[in-house]
Amino acid sequence: MHDSRDTESATFGALADPSRRAVLRLLSEHSELTASEIAAAFHHIGRTAVSTHLRILRQAGLVQERRQGRFRLYSLRTRPVQEAADVLARLVHTHRHQPHHRVEQRIRLTGG
Repeated sequence: MHDSRDTESATFGALADPSRRAVLRLLSEHSELTASEIAAAFHHIGRTAVSTHLRILRQAGLVQERRQGRFRLYSLRTRPVQEAADVLARLVHTHRHQPHHRVEQRIRLTGG
């Protein structure tokens, strides 16, 4: 059984790679793409690497795979992406409301 920290770690681990983020950006622009269509969009990444990236993204829950005949169609799952964004937003919000943040702001404003 996965707890929320395992899921969060898998999400951020998958998002850490720039090629995987590029795949997610591509999928955000299309409802579904085949692995071949995704691979064709990235000349600097081989088909095997694209398959590996898609597997990692699927395991992290960031993409969904649907089989249609002999094709595998991939689509973006926005919920895990939103959850990751929420984690980061909470960090920023919490930090902004701490006394040390106001000190940092004064130092930056006064040049001290």
